[in-house]
Amino acid sequence: GNNVLLTAGHCVEGLPDVLDGSGVHIGVGVQSRFRTGSPSVDMGLMDIDAEDIGRGYVDTRRGSTVPVTGASSAPVGSAICKAGNTTGWTCGAITNYGLTVNYSGSGGSVTPTRGLARATVCTEGGDSGGAYISGSLAQGMTSGGPRAECGFNQGNVGSYSFYQPVVDAAQRYGVTLTTS
Repeated sequence: GNNVLLTAGHCVEGLPDVLDGSGVHIGVGVQSRFRTGSPSVDMGLMDIDAEDIGRGYVDTRRGSTVPVTGASSAPVGSAICKAGNTTGWTCGAITNYGLTVNYSGSGGSVTPTRGLARATVCTEGGDSGGAYISGSLAQGMTSGGPRAECGFNQGNVGSYSFYQPVVDAAQRYGVTLTTS
């Protein structure tokens, strides 16, 4: 019955207070499986403040929403879109599952991050934790990608990104997604 949010683990590493874009407190990180410089996965959990409510949809950042009716790991080749704070709504196709990605950190540290999926969806810094959806089925949360110039709400712009599959995170933390 607790109101929580699944996100990328690196977004709540160290279990910080979480603020929205206006600087208003919306929750606190309560679990993260991401460990900078160590082999890990990129899933985390945030406890949402009592006055805030999780919603069963994805905001496209274009004045509309996409309802969430469940979660899946859609087949390779399926169309997929993501919402991100930096790039808005970008789309592509799922290309791989079960990947390990070596993220470079400060001071030359490398964080091997396993269990990720890859899609031809453009992301930039600041998109992390954003929702991926295929049709009306939740797919995952933005983990990372190469340096790219996506623009904002540019749709299919090329490049690729990695995401943490939501079904793995939901199972790990024993949560059920809010649906429309």
